[in-house]
Amino acid sequence: MENTTKALMMAAGVLIGIIILSLTVYLVNSIQGFSSNYNSSLELQQLEQFNTNFTVFEGRNNISFHEIMTLVNLAKEFNKTNNLDKNDSQYIHVYAKYKSSSPVDLTTEDNLDQYLDGSYIMSKYPNFENTENKGGYFRYKNIYNDEKVKTQIIYYNCYKCAGYNSYKNYYINPNTGRIEYITFIFQEEYTQNIIKI
Repeated sequence: MENTTKALMMAAGVLIGIIILSLTVYLVNSIQGFSSNYNSSLELQQLEQFNTNFTVFEGRNNISFHEIMTLVNLAKEFNKTNNLDKNDSQYIHVYAKYKSSSPVDLTTEDNLDQYLDGSYIMSKYPNFENTENKGGYFRYKNIYNDEKVKTQIIYYNCYKCAGYNSYKNYYINPNTGRIEYITFIFQEEYTQNIIKI
């Protein structure tokens, strides 16, 4: 009788030990799963936040080259930090389209100052007037309406985020979830305001 009681107590102890061990394994797996899901969620949030730096320009048609330069610097920093070559699928490109047949990849350009000071744009659009006190390159265009002359200031130093041929506004790589390129088109005419004379 004593041996039976001892055997039952030992079996109960083993069973309790197995239950405790199973619960411990379950809790560890649950915590690891939660941690993994949290990390994945955090990475996804950071990725979306990074992409927003680029996608925020969609639909705008008054983007300055200084804003584009900020994106170029961000893309260059990302590419450099990750040791990416321009042919790598994760490399981020920032394109600007002028009158040339294909967009210029600003992330591979060495002399971006030519775009800032307008010398490249002047070579593509030779009829520009350079007036720094008016905030950029512009021309006056007369509009006749009800026998009153209005002067419309048309700025040339603006871009819009737009697709061109096979280029989209921007492209997010489905494998990485990160932006791969964005395209800006230089606007030959952009109306800023109308002044009555």
